[in-house]
Amino acid sequence: AWLDEIVEPALPGLLCLPPALQPDCSAAVRCGARSLAASADTLGAAVLAQLGGTCTAQLAPARAIPALYRLTGRPLPTAASLFMPEVTRPLRDLLHHQAGERLGEAARREWAAEVGGVVCRHFLQLATSMLDGVRKDEEARRRYARKADAASSTTDADKVCVQLFLDVEALGAQLREVGVDAPRLADYCALRDAVRPDLTLMESIGGAA
Repeated sequence: AWLDEIVEPALPGLLCLPPALQPDCSAAVRCGARSLAASADTLGAAVLAQLGGTCTAQLAPARAIPALYRLTGRPLPTAASLFMPEVTRPLRDLLHHQAGERLGEAARREWAAEVGGVVCRHFLQLATSMLDGVRKDEEARRRYARKADAASSTTDADKVCVQLFLDVEALGAQLREVGVDAPRLADYCALRDAVRPDLTLMESIGGAA
């Protein structure tokens, strides 16, 4: 649209050529501009792939969450992990940079949603793997524990689940800051559902079911 509405009408004056040469030169400029515009999608996809990889790399510390609660006697967590603000920092830095500001509001939201989806899918894989491992380990220990003791306290798996839920909530807040309505993002909803604690634990941390 910008080519047809802004550039093309101004070409004769911009080129400063004799009238006889203007049609051919204008056509050549338009052809080159359209070729450049066609490559924008490819370039954008490459930038998004790089940005998504950089953001997901910030989730690496999440792998240590099970070790924080397995047989350590720690209480239920009440806040998101300290590394969470770093997860979307590469995205926020780009969008707040001069290059990001040139995208336009709609494109900025689209890029943010795309990267947010990549982060959520990666986080879902991590969270599912961690919870499966903790629950299997806990089930093995439970075979050797008295039933009354096992039912009377919050389990390590509960604590890991709550920590992941708090982290996912923090991620949702960060996505909202860059224009993404997290509850409407399918990948975010799938992630949140996967780590949602049971109702009793939700009430203990003041979360919404």
